[in-house]
Amino acid sequence: MTDRNKNTLSKIFLGAAVLLLFSLYSTAVIYYNEAPKGLCGSGESSSSTTETLNGYVIEGAGYFLGSYSDFLHFLKLIELAELDGLQYGEAGMTLDRAIEKMENAKEVYTMLKEAADNTPYDPVVIEKLLNFDYDWFQKKNGLNEPIFDKVKGYLEKGEIKELFGKALSDTEEVLKIAKKIKASIDAEEIPELSILWDLDETLSQSLRFGQYVARVFHDI
Repeated sequence: MTDRNKNTLSKIFLGAAVLLLFSLYSTAVIYYNEAPKGLCGSGESSSSTTETLNGYVIEGAGYFLGSYSDFLHFLKLIELAELDGLQYGEAGMTLDRAIEKMENAKEVYTMLKEAADNTPYDPVVIEKLLNFDYDWFQKKNGLNEPIFDKVKGYLEKGEIKELFGKALSDTEEVLKIAKKIKASIDAEEIPELSILWDLDETLSQSLRFGQYVARVFHDI
């Protein structure tokens, strides 16, 4: 790996690590939390349904963040390979852990999307979303505008169920990229930088998107 590529990968790893740590500690809500409160409306089963949906959100976030942590550890191994060589066995096991957790996240988000699709909206919460001042919120909190605009695109139309569909599709995209990287590691080859960048970009944008969703619901 050239010095230029090594320095570039260093920036990826450090940037991803800072992003994850900042996301974990900057706010009490991390990844799509509180979004289920926009569902369930009324009825005797409303409370238990909300509890089930919230459980899916929390469980899915746990798997997603755990997988992200393993992917960061993998990037660390790639980074240090310039000094000591890459231990392909350890790298492969790290990727396996990351992939397994992301597969678990995918399974949970599949159940979440199915449950949400069969749950009515809460009109009170939807009304708040329709009238929320998204531009003011973005500027006040200094949020990444392109990513927040995507969040706004869903929430200003009250599309909560579609949000959960995005969480699911994000896990599928991460898994597709990760399995390509794993194929290189299994062949004892260093993955191309471009695919490592793709993985980092997909993970970091998904994490930030889910956090912005949580922050809006926490605010309303």
